[in-house]
Amino acid sequence: LMIWKFLFFKKLKRRGNDKLNDKKKKRKKDKRGKEENAMLIICNKNQIYEAVVNVSKAVSDRTTIQALEGIKLKLNGNILELTGYDLELGIKIELMVKSEDSGEVIINARLFADIIKRMPTEEILIDINENLQVRIKGENTEYTISAMAADEYPQLPDAEDGESFSISQPVLKNMINQTI
Repeated sequence: LMIWKFLFFKKLKRRGNDKLNDKKKKRKKDKRGKEENAMLIICNKNQIYEAVVNVSKAVSDRTTIQALEGIKLKLNGNILELTGYDLELGIKIELMVKSEDSGEVIINARLFADIIKRMPTEEILIDINENLQVRIKGENTEYTISAMAADEYPQLPDAEDGESFSISQPVLKNMINQTI
């Protein structure tokens, strides 16, 4: 039974990588021969939705800085970093995704969460071109929204000077529930 699960997982993983490679092959080239797509991401719907919802808790609803109404997506290979920040509270989450690209954009948090929530499939494709047009696709459903350049997003302050520790979400949630 364990071997079967392992082989099944390997087959799914290979199929996911094949999809990524097929999408990369289909990328259009502009007049100069440069690829139009800046980033191509394949990820699990539930994982990214949970991350977007959690990061959105630190996103401003109304602010004079439009970039703070969005989530900063920073892709570096197969690591996608989502950041929400309202100049007082900042939340950063990293996810493992299928990608070989790198780049940064800002996407409206509420709109992004709503779109991901409505996707009918477990695996979604996020394709961001150089014109900052974001195409979010899952099976027969496809949305296109605009993103903003990441250089408009304020830098989170470094908290690495002080002491820090890591705690899992369920343990923290349990601790908070016991104090209320």
